[in-house]
Parts: sequence; C-alpha cells; structure tokens
Amino acid sequence: MRKALLCVAGIILCGCAGLSPLPAKPEIRVADWRMQHLRLSDPDVVLVLQVHNPNRLALPLSTLSLEVQLNERLFADGHTLAPIELPAQGDALLEVTLHTRSDVLLRTLGDMLHAPGGNLRYRVTGRAVLSPFALEVPFDLTGNTDFATLLKRRQPTS
Repeated sequence: MRKALLCVAGIILCGCAGLSPLPAKPEIRVADWRMQHLRLSDPDVVLVLQVHNPNRLALPLSTLSLEVQLNERLFADGHTLAPIELPAQGDALLEVTLHTRSDVLLRTLGDMLHAPGGNLRYRVTGRAVLSPFALEVPFDLTGNTDFATLLKRRQPTS
C-alpha cells in the first residue's frame, strides 16, 4: 500500500512539474481618447488602451471592464465586446466604447472650462481577465487629459 501511495505521489509531482507557471500580468496604459458619437442622448467616447504582454506566449484576453472618473467624478463605464489575443512580447491596442449620459458630458465640459488650461484629471479603474487561466488583472490608471482635444478628434458618425 505504501509503495502504491508513493508511486501515485510521484506521478502527480511529475505531472505538476510539466505545468507552466501563471503568466506575468500584462501592462496597461491609456493611449488615446476620442469622441465617437456626440449627440444629446447617450454620447459615446472611445478609450484606447495599449496593452503590453511581457510573456513569451500570446495571451487570450477574454474580458475587460472599466470605469472612468474625470476630476474625481464618475464619467463613464465600458467593457470589451469580444475577446482579443495579446501578441507574445508585444503590444495590442484595445478600443473600449465608454457610455455616459449627456448631463454628465455637459457637467464635464463645464469642469473643463474652469480647469487651468482645460485639463482634466482622469482615473481609469477596472479589471482584465485572461483565459484560460481566469487570471484577473486589476488596473488603476491616472493622468491628465485635455477634453477640448478629445472633442476635436470627433469621428464622423456612420
């Protein structure tokens, strides 16, 4: 019996030795913002994130969800609509459509008019989920943005 248990334990240990460790977490940063639809009801803003994969293997990103604050007030939220693959030791640009309300957009424009140089502080918090590991990567990104520039980058509505 003892020999059988040692044999089973040896097989389990050998099998586990072949498993790779969890991948290193990707690095996420804000790359760009742009107005997608500027309309009175439900304006949409696109937030472009640059995601760097430091691993030797490509990683599947199954979901990403986030919230955006401008000047410490909730501005919008969003999530990815489809999974993407992060290239091995490379970067991927991920566009996330942010949903906000027109009253929030108007309040933000008012904040911008009163801010020095029209700059707004942003904070983007959220989580990305890597499959098949179910590894959650929380992120908290901060910086400044010029909301007037964001409005100038407005893309034509289709």
